[in-house]
Order: sequence, then C-alpha cells, then structure tokens
Amino acid sequence: MIPRELPSYLKVAYSLRYADEPNTGNCLSRIAHVVQRTFALIKELIYYRPSYQDFQTNRKKLQRDFEVINQTVSESQKPLCVYFVSAHDHNGAILGNQLYYYHHYKIQGLQNHFAVAPKLVSSQDEMKDFMASVRERYAGREIKFVDVVTHGGKSSLEIHAPGQPSITAERLRDDLFSDCAPDATILLDACITGLGDRNIADEIARKTPGRKILAPGPSMYFSKPVIRVRGNEPRVVSAVHGFAIFNAYECKSFSYAERRPTQYPYVKDESLQGDILSIARSSLLRNV
Repeated sequence: MIPRELPSYLKVAYSLRYADEPNTGNCLSRIAHVVQRTFALIKELIYYRPSYQDFQTNRKKLQRDFEVINQTVSESQKPLCVYFVSAHDHNGAILGNQLYYYHHYKIQGLQNHFAVAPKLVSSQDEMKDFMASVRERYAGREIKFVDVVTHGGKSSLEIHAPGQPSITAERLRDDLFSDCAPDATILLDACITGLGDRNIADEIARKTPGRKILAPGPSMYFSKPVIRVRGNEPRVVSAVHGFAIFNAYECKSFSYAERRPTQYPYVKDESLQGDILSIARSSLLRNV
C-alpha cells in the first residue's frame, strides 16, 4: 500500500469492521468514537499478529463475500477481471485481518473499470476451471485482467492445499491462462515471483504469449494495479507494491510475442563456474 491509499483503505476497512456496530450518542461522542475506531484500525495495520483462527474466520467471510460479488458480474458489461486468493495462509499476508479489508479495497477499486469475479483457490486446476467457467458463462466478454494473490517464491506460486505440491515452473500447466484475452494482463501478487531473469513469472509469460505478466522482484505486502483507460478500454499497465505503507516499488513486466521454450530447471551461472574451471584445469586439456 502506498501512503496516499491509506485514507481510502481505512474507509473500506471501517465500513467492514464496524458495519454491525452503530455509532450512537451526541455529535461530539460520535466523532470521538469514529476517531478511536480509525486509530484502532491503523494500529491493527501496523502491529496486528494473526492467529490460525483468524485465517479460518476470514476464509469463511471471503467465501461468503465472493459469492455475493460474483452475482453482480452479469449486471455489468465491463471487461472481466478474475481475482484469485489463495485459500491457505501461514503468516497473515493473505488471510489476515488487514488483508480481508484490503481484498475488498482492491476489488472495489477494480470494479470502477472491470466486472470482478473473485475466487478462493487451492490449486491451479481450480484456477483453470474457474476461468473456463467465467469465459463460458459470459461469452462475448473477455477476461482482460487476472490478479493472483498468494505467497510465492522465485520459481513457485504457493497455491496448494496442505500437504500438496505448490505451482512450480516444472508443474505449471501450459494452458493455465489460455482462457484470458490474447492481450490480457496477469498480476502475480506474490513475493519475489519476478526476481532475477529466470522465475515463475517468466515461465508463465513463455507459456502464455501475448499476455503481459507483472510480478514483484523483492518481497511485498499489498499491491496496487495501475489502470489507464485507452479508447474506453481499461488496461492494467503496471502495479506497485511495498511493505505496509512504506517503500513502494513497481512490478517487473514479462511478455513474449510467441511461445518460448521453458528455462526450467534454473541453473545459476555461478553454479557452472566451478565445473568450467575444473574442466579447464584437467590434464586432458593441458595435453591438447
């Protein structure tokens, strides 16, 4: 989250957190109450430490909320956006209280330009099936943007049920994003998925020609898609991210006009250096 987002985020968080707690009393007491609640949300944003029970609660709440949001997709003729959230978390960066509010904040922002279809997922098969169903249900409308919110690594998206393998470059489905528009943008809202040159974002771009893949290099916490409207058509042109409200960075971009061969398994140049030097020092080469 970049600093100027904080007031808008707090407005959404306040409406969700205190929806069932009416603000009563005279004018001054109501104002004081609002101020106290707002500072409590800011304190939670900075100091909150999640629990497993929080994950369970927020997962159920998001499941319920997403079902309601999906019912509104047919009411709009805007381009489609699919918003994926990992159903599993270990540190609160996906299903913590702040993220419960932030998912809603992001979706509300996206709904200014897109008809958003959100989904909690535990596998890439669930992702593929949901995108295929959205494409079939809303024939004639294209999925222009996909936001994937999950934990990640340089070579993996940590979308998996407990005890199951994550989505790695080796296991990545060739057709995972084939239901998206040919010029769609896919944001990997996941730490270091864009680190270096050989990474999971680059692998997705190689398997999904024409689409633009956005992914962060460093670790992240919250992200914001940057949307530009061109000819009445919204386009996600980039995304910024950072740790809480500090140190905002721009995501890296990966795209190819044609399908490219995989670079997996990843081999670092320095790992080859020792082998090259050993060969160069070999007695066979000295006698050549």
